[in-house]
Amino acid sequence: MKKLLLILIATYPALQAQSQTLDSLNMDFTINNNLSNNALTALDSIQREANDSFISLETKYDSVDQAYSSITSPLQHKIDSLNTLRLPTTTFVHQLDSANQIKDTEQARIRREQP
Repeated sequence: MKKLLLILIATYPALQAQSQTLDSLNMDFTINNNLSNNALTALDSIQREANDSFISLETKYDSVDQAYSSITSPLQHKIDSLNTLRLPTTTFVHQLDSANQIKDTEQARIRREQP
């Protein structure tokens, strides 16, 4: 029993040093883990913001395309019908060109507004 007590007394400083080293490593791990979590949270925030911007841009583009289609589809149908009948299409072609210019202008405006 005395031998065991002497061994414990002799090894106590080493055990205490090991315990302090483990505490230090645990603290380092906790700090690094917190830093990693903060970095991941920041990356998630950036990704969410980029995704929201993309969805907003996509929605704006889709609304321009829908408005454009509601104007140009009937014009294109008239042009096709007139071509089939071998009648002049100049007026409708000019209207279609104007609609294309408006669409291009609006899409360029949307692109400029994006950060």
